Amino acid sequence: MRSSTAKDHYFRGRDKARLGDIEGAMEEYTTAIGLNPDYAEAYIFRGVAKREKDDYFGAIADLTKAIELQPDNAVAHSFRALLYEKIGNHEAAFADRAKAEKLTKKSGQK
Repeated sequence: MRSSTAKDHYFRGRDKARLGDIEGAMEEYTTAIGLNPDYAEAYIFRGVAKREKDDYFGAIADLTKAIELQPDNAVAHSFRALLYEKIGNHEAAFADRAKAEKLTKKSGQK
């Protein structure tokens, strides 16, 4: 039997989140991050899960880490902008939104 990889736990987290098991999803993302501390997508989706639990500051911390790992990740900037808006930090929200828009235009996405 092979041992589970960070990617295995990440995808289990995605499955659990789809099924509404947010706590289980967070546990899987946390395990993925423990196995691979540079796994930006796991930080992003753990941030999404934390947002579902109204842990806005925890979600912002995870998205900030994802952005440190992948500075050109438009999705992370966009989601963090929404969270900054939610906590009333409009200046940071504006900056993240502008960065996400710039990155999206640069990559040719809509």
